[in-house]
Amino acid sequence: MIAGNFRYGIRYEVTTDDKEDPWPQVWLQAQAIGGAGNDPLPAYNTHYNVKGRIDLAAFARSFSGDQREQQRTIWDVDVFWENLPLGQLPEDTQTPFDNPLAAPAKNWIEFQTLSEIIEQDYQGNPIVNSAGQPFDEPAEEDNEYEVLVFEKNFATLTEIRLHNRNYRRKLNDDTYAGYPAKHCLCLPILASPPKFAGYDPQSTGAGMTYYTGSARVICSDRPWVREFVNRGFKHFVGTGSDKKLVLATDPTTDANGDVDENTRVVVTEPVLLDTDGYRLPLGDAGNIRTFQTRGEADFDNFPFPLSA
Repeated sequence: MIAGNFRYGIRYEVTTDDKEDPWPQVWLQAQAIGGAGNDPLPAYNTHYNVKGRIDLAAFARSFSGDQREQQRTIWDVDVFWENLPLGQLPEDTQTPFDNPLAAPAKNWIEFQTLSEIIEQDYQGNPIVNSAGQPFDEPAEEDNEYEVLVFEKNFATLTEIRLHNRNYRRKLNDDTYAGYPAKHCLCLPILASPPKFAGYDPQSTGAGMTYYTGSARVICSDRPWVREFVNRGFKHFVGTGSDKKLVLATDPTTDANGDVDENTRVVVTEPVLLDTDGYRLPLGDAGNIRTFQTRGEADFDNFPFPLSA
């Protein structure tokens, strides 16, 4: 067991072919090649191993390079080794995610509140009065939706654009994240401005450009479809060749409240229709018409992993 902390270093002289080589390139190439009869530069977090001398308690943790002003193809590179904090394993401090494309995707949960006009109750029954007519004021309520949020790095914008074409405004075609089919809606996948990696000599992605894609999937207890109470100002009458579409009318009433079927006026409010487009009698509960306006996609292949 090593007690206390220690740190020691060695200066390397690295000769390049081109004085314009950037420091990250110098650092990476010197690791791979080295010089004739000389040791190559160590990789980040490797044990001390120079000219046959080995110290398994020392790990390369710091690198710095200075280009000589008069001889610009020569770099003086300082490498420092030190012991790790007590209880920390080497693999804990090696940075396998220095390459941004190997970084783990992130996934978290938010909620979004949407104010909506409600035309049916939780059992799917139309919201109408006891006479089967819509209320004077539409039923409106706030709904809180679970939103699955994702972030992941991509090498190119083309990848993110392709995922948008495959998933934007699409519904899950099967169970996803515990929700039945058509209950999860993928919103547009956003891309960050270009980011750059490789300016830290410890990075394995020297000179890399990448983009962070952000995706949001909004989930509902009800399917993402459009639902309407089946009503209108016109309806069918007759059957077969006599079937035609007419304006909905009601008979007039006189001062005594007596109905005059011979005198009719066009309705001022929509009437309820049956599933075939015929007018329902007064007091009928009516029915709901459902339309799916968004396509579906296989969310099993969604490019952003879902956390357990």
